[in-house]
Amino acid sequence: MTIHTREIGKLRARPSTDSTVVQLRDQLHLHGTHHLPAAIEEFQRTPVRSPALVARDNTLRWSEGERLNHAYEQVCLRFADNDAVVTDSVTLTYDELNRRANQVARHLIAQGVTGGDRVGLLFDKGAETYVAMLAVLKVNAAYVPLDASFPAERIRFILGDANIKTIVSMSAFAERLDTFDVRKIFLDGAKYKIDARPGTHLSAGEVAAPVDALCYVIYTSGTTGNPKGVAIEHPSICNFVRVASELYGYRAGDRVYQGMTIAFDFSVEEIWVPLMAGATLVPARPGASLVGDELADFLSERAVTVMACCPTLLATI
Repeated sequence: MTIHTREIGKLRARPSTDSTVVQLRDQLHLHGTHHLPAAIEEFQRTPVRSPALVARDNTLRWSEGERLNHAYEQVCLRFADNDAVVTDSVTLTYDELNRRANQVARHLIAQGVTGGDRVGLLFDKGAETYVAMLAVLKVNAAYVPLDASFPAERIRFILGDANIKTIVSMSAFAERLDTFDVRKIFLDGAKYKIDARPGTHLSAGEVAAPVDALCYVIYTSGTTGNPKGVAIEHPSICNFVRVASELYGYRAGDRVYQGMTIAFDFSVEEIWVPLMAGATLVPARPGASLVGDELADFLSERAVTVMACCPTLLATI
């Protein structure tokens, strides 16, 4: 169904024969008929500021020099024994995720990754995804998420545009990455070396000083044919995830569905926002995104309590 709006206050929907979309169309018509005039009238009134919003306006949830990995480490002190990630094969508590990321961070440093680097990440919804994200941040580098569905030329463009010298991934993607002239670090292939490294907090002497405030770079589809990199810095993301965690009402013990590829910007809300509250990430199984009955069954089997999604996906279940 296609929805068109016009300046004269009309909304027109082009119908579809798909039964789910027809139901959604009918619901929109019902709500539009009864609620749209009232909504327009409400918007035309003199704005009145919510006391809750006023109270939050000047509250910056970030301190000078703080980075997203620091924010996670603070949460880890409160929720060390809570489950941070649960998959079919692995369960990691907040402390275990943190310690594993420390081990991987030390391995990255040993392989030549340093502060200010931009590191590509290519995973498919495994627990290692979150370990790698956190590990890259711990060495004061920035991560650049990639997706296995990206055409080779798109990956090649991103590697060059972001000046990526290292990709962290799993050996299942070795052949996919073979043509790219960058350092590849496969976490499963280096498991024994990583396991042998300390999981304790990294000291200042181990980590190169940060050269910028960059946290990650997400590439979106560009209007000119090439993807566009959007750079997000630590002050912005630290502030966002803390405020969003409170506003969304996440609580310790919530089980939050994580279905988006990390190469999509919305995945930040699925991952880092719940982690600020001590909630548990429940990533989808590797492969295609779940919809309809498959998604409903997965949510039920995994006892998921929170799911952040667009209305079209919700309508399928």
